[in-house]
Formats: sequence, C-alpha cells, structure tokens
Amino acid sequence: MSNRKKYWGLFGFFLVLELAVVAILIWRATTEMPLLTPEITAWLQHHGGILLAALAGLFLVLGQIWSWIDKSLLEPTEALSRDISIMAKADPNRKIQVDSGHWLGALPESVEQLGASLVQARREINEALATGTQGVERLEMVIKRLKVGVIVCDAEARILLYNASIQDLFRNQDQALGLGRSLFGLCARLPVETTMIQLLQQRENPQDNERDEARFFCATTQGELLLDCIMSLLPKQGTDKDMFVMTLSEVTRKMEALQRNDRLIRTSLERFRSPMATIRAAAENLVENPDMPSPTRETFTQIINQEIKGLSELFDSVSREARALASDHWTLTDTHTADLFATLERHLTKKRGPTLLVEGTPLWIQADAPALLLVLEALVENIVATTQVESLTLETLMGDRRVYLDIIWSGDPIPSGVVESWQGLPLQESTGNLTLGDVLERHGGAIWSQVHRTSGQAILRLPVSSSPRQWQLPREEIPERPEFHDFSRTETVRELGRLAASSLANLTFVVFDTETTGLNPSNGDEIISIAGVRIVNGRILQGETFQSLVNPRRTIPRVSIGIHGITDQMVKDAPPIEEVLPRFKEFSTGAVLVAHNAAFDMRFLQLKEELCGVWFDNPVLDTLLLSVYLHDEVTDHTLDGIAGRLGVQIRERHTAMGDAMVTAEVFVRLLELLNVKGISSLGLAVQASESMLQIRKQQAKANY
Repeated sequence: MSNRKKYWGLFGFFLVLELAVVAILIWRATTEMPLLTPEITAWLQHHGGILLAALAGLFLVLGQIWSWIDKSLLEPTEALSRDISIMAKADPNRKIQVDSGHWLGALPESVEQLGASLVQARREINEALATGTQGVERLEMVIKRLKVGVIVCDAEARILLYNASIQDLFRNQDQALGLGRSLFGLCARLPVETTMIQLLQQRENPQDNERDEARFFCATTQGELLLDCIMSLLPKQGTDKDMFVMTLSEVTRKMEALQRNDRLIRTSLERFRSPMATIRAAAENLVENPDMPSPTRETFTQIINQEIKGLSELFDSVSREARALASDHWTLTDTHTADLFATLERHLTKKRGPTLLVEGTPLWIQADAPALLLVLEALVENIVATTQVESLTLETLMGDRRVYLDIIWSGDPIPSGVVESWQGLPLQESTGNLTLGDVLERHGGAIWSQVHRTSGQAILRLPVSSSPRQWQLPREEIPERPEFHDFSRTETVRELGRLAASSLANLTFVVFDTETTGLNPSNGDEIISIAGVRIVNGRILQGETFQSLVNPRRTIPRVSIGIHGITDQMVKDAPPIEEVLPRFKEFSTGAVLVAHNAAFDMRFLQLKEELCGVWFDNPVLDTLLLSVYLHDEVTDHTLDGIAGRLGVQIRERHTAMGDAMVTAEVFVRLLELLNVKGISSLGLAVQASESMLQIRKQQAKANY
C-alpha cells in the first residue's frame, strides 16, 4: 500500500473518531444519566446539533486542505519516488512524469539531470570496460568461430559455457541444451563422469607421465551420434569451483567407415583363401609330377587359369569397395557453388586466366571444397590450353540427387582420350600429392566432354553429390555472439522443495507466451503457438529459445486471426499439442515459469497435461502481479503499459516469441525493483504475488 493511502486512511480514522465522540456526548446529555455537569449538559442539549455541524464543517475544510496537499505534494512525491526507482534500476532514460501544479519546485528537473548524468557515467564505465576486456572479446570471437564444439561445465556437469558449434551438433536435442542445465541431458553419463573423476584424481596425485587432458568417446543420449571428446580440467583461479573444458566432434561416419573397412578386410581374406588354396594345390601337383600325362596337366592348367581369372575379378571387386570406403572416409562438407565459383574466379584473375561467366541457379553440394577448387582450376587451364578459347562459362544443373558442374566453351568437345589423360595430372598445392583422378574418385564422380545443347558449343561435365541442405528448410540463424555464464554463480537448486529460499538472482527462468484460438480454454479453445526464452543469472539468453506452431485440429476464428495473424494454412502441417508440449516441458525443466497474466497461459497448459503425459509442477511468477505489487497506485498493468513504464521496446506484439521476449525484458527489470524492496528470494516473490492476487480478486468481486 502506498504512503498516500495510509495517510488518507489515518485522516479518515481520526475524522470518524472525533465525530463519534461528539455524538456520544450529545446522546449522553439527552439521557437520564448524564455524565457531565448540569451546565455542560444543558448547553449540549440546546447547541449540540450546531456543534456537531460545526465540527463536520471543520473536518470538511480540513479534508479539502488535505486533498490539496495530497494533490500538490504527496501524489507528486510518490510519482517522483516511483520514477526514481525505475530510473535507478530499470530505465536510466526515464522521464519524470509529474502533473503540473506540484509543490516540488525544480526537483523533477534536477532528478532528470541526475538521470542523464547516470546514463553518461554508465556509458563511460562501459567504454572503459570494453577497452580493458579486448582480450576477452577476442577470445569470444575465437570460440564463436571454432568449428569444433566447446563446452565448459562444473564438477556436477552443469553447463557454464557453450559455443555455436555445440548448438549445431545437438540441433535435435536443443530443448536439453542450456546454461545451468546438465551435460548428461546431452551425452551419456558414464564416460563423461568417469573422465571427470580421472582428471580430478590426476590433479590430486600428479604423475610426470600423465597429461592434463583425457580423450574418450561417448554417444548422445538419443544414441544418434558418436562423439570424439577431449576433456581438460581448468586450473583453479581464486575460486574453489572445479571446471572442465571439453571439445566435442562427431565421428559417427568415420567410425562407421572404419567398421566397414574392417569387415572388408576380414571378408576379403576369407574370399581369397579358397581360390589361393586351389591354385597352390594345382601348382604343387604340376611341379611334383613333371611326367604327368598331357590331358591331366591341361586340366590342372585350366584350373589355375580359372582360379586366377576369378581372383582377378575378386581383386577388382575388393578394389572398388576399398575405393568407395576411402572416398566415404574423407570429410565432405556442404559447399555453395556460388562461393566455389567466386573463389575460382579470383584465383584465375590473379593468374590472368580466361574470363569466366556464371550461369544457372547456385546449388548446395557435398565436397572437399579446397581439393575440388584445385580440380576446377586445373580443368579450366587444360581446356584453355587444348581449345585456345579466351572465355568460359560455368553452369550448375540439378540431376537425380546429383549436381552437374559444367564448363562451357565455343567449339568442339575434347576427345575422350585427352580427357582421360588428365586424370593423372598432379595437383601441386594439394595435401598428400593427390592427382586430379584421386580427387574425382573421392567425390564419386568422373569427367567427360560432350556437345552442349546450344549449337556450336561444348561442355566438360563434372558430377558431384548434392547436399541434403538443398531440400531442407533454412534453419534459424545462430546468434552473433556466444552466450557466457557468470562463473561466479554456479549454484543451482536440485530440489524444488528448496526453491522458496533460493535467491532470485541465482535461479533459471523460462519466460513464455502462447497464442490461442480464443480466450476460453475450458470451452474448446486451443493453443496454436507457444514460445519461450531462458533467463540465467539475470541475463536473457537469446540463443536458448523454444518456438513452435501447434495444429489445433479446429478452425481458427477470424477475430483471432486478426490479432495474432496465424491462419489455418500456417498450422495445417504443424505438430499437434501431444508432440509440442513434452518438448516445451523438457525445455523448461528445472526452471521457474514466468508469464504475463500467467493464469491464462497456465490454464491452457494444465488442461493438456493428462493428454500429453507431462505435468507442469514448476513454480510460476506473473509479471502482472509483480507490477501491481511494485506500483499499486498505477492502473495500467497491461504488458504494453508496464513495458512503456520501464522503458522496454515493444517488438512483434501478439506473436508468441515477440511477447515472450518483451515479457522477459520486463521481468529482468522488475527483478531489480523487487530487490530494492527486499524481495530477493523466490518465496518472497511468490508471497508478494499471492497477496496481490487476493486483492485483485476482491476488487473484481466488488466491481462485479
């Protein structure tokens, strides 16, 4: 309750008390047992009404004076106090909103000047910090650009840091990935836990022959990938926390290739054994029996010839399988032909090579880009040397899951014998002294020359594998900067029963929002979109979000479409709530749920719990109720109203992700204001919310 309301309540109490005392005296004066002297009693009997009216008039005048003081001093003072609190903890650019006619003089203007000075001071501090942390910024950039995944975790396997490559590696388990969450939600527990214990033991008992890192293999929890992991124990620096850094890279394909290679060797030995034994036996008979009759000798000779022919065919078969395995063993990555051709053009320009034109739609291919670039460069140079043309055209065409890279020129095709001879050309800048044919074999293709579809032109065609990325929808872009965890705060709560005493500053929150077909969850309205974002240590993690459309299995009313813009066509192919809600539950496990007008969103979730087989027993905080607690004198507690009051910019309003992000920014600023009022634990925040909930329920009943 605000001080103004307390003052008005106190004033009203004394007014009623004084009037009651006078009324009692007058009543006593008219009874048979007066308590006063006869003179006072007589006077009250004749003039009591006048006295009562005079006192009422006096209090009315005092009430008007008090109202004037309240309007000119108390109300502006309270508004100024609220704005100062917001300025200090949430929005330093806040403009003081005090009605004209106040008695505060130049105080509001002075406070605004103080706020401007605060903004300037913070800017200077940030600039100084930025100057002093250039090394950290460079480290962030290095980690962000590493193609290998990097995770930092504590001794209890809680994730403190990860880079963008980890997000890519665990893209199918993104709900389980997040700061403060367990690494065991991503990787098999046993190899990780065993390696941690091993490294801790080595630090306690160091040996000269022991390294400070350990390499191991582990599978993802879903068993889809095999990971090659290298873990190191970080040195302690002013903290008693043990922290580990681990690099992870996928080796599923490499391990499968090694297994296939092993099987090929073993089966090949078995397949060679029988014909070799037959040849050996036949040869021994011929050697040991020089006087063998001619028909018998001819029979043994035919046996040897047949077995040798079979061995030759077997050798060719094994050779083809070995080449396929060797090709599969090489790492081929997604490459865009536009980038490949642009790089080729720059290389040839430096060498003053022929003019290149590019046609066709750029496509995604799977290739060893540096090696394929050397092949294209060698082919262009040999085509120019053979045909004497001065310009060439590069074109990409889509085949049956293959992409054709065509080099086109005016003139006749190059004879097949000449093209075949190029296979042995050495690629001087390649690793391992590869030939042009080696790289072509690695890519599972061959080259040939033929007449072009345009009269008077010819092509040299190189087929390569198409990337699955060709048909996949574009994935959400990974945030520009990696998210770092505050290493000074690594304690998390293991049991929900202990959350009440936990500091709000140390908890993980999931701020979420839903879009629905309507406002009546109990009468058939359904969720059509749900989104959430994590907050860890007071920081909104832009890279840790959840977002999904939901097929409601019913028509979306036109009036609802006008609000959120989601149509029946948009959700036609979306997953049903039975698939989406368990994923959101996994995303929010161990977190406090936060929403604006949370009862509305939680009702939609709770009605689907039994159907989906998940239960949301997370603690819940409501930004609406927290705003009422902090600013009970303000009437506008809509999301727009709170955002405007706290200086939060509204973006993508009435979309699940847009509203979740705005609510998250509002919540972070409300946490600062709550801390000023002594609300520092989850239990106190819940109590404050519940007290406001009871008040609003009573207000709703009174209004009804």
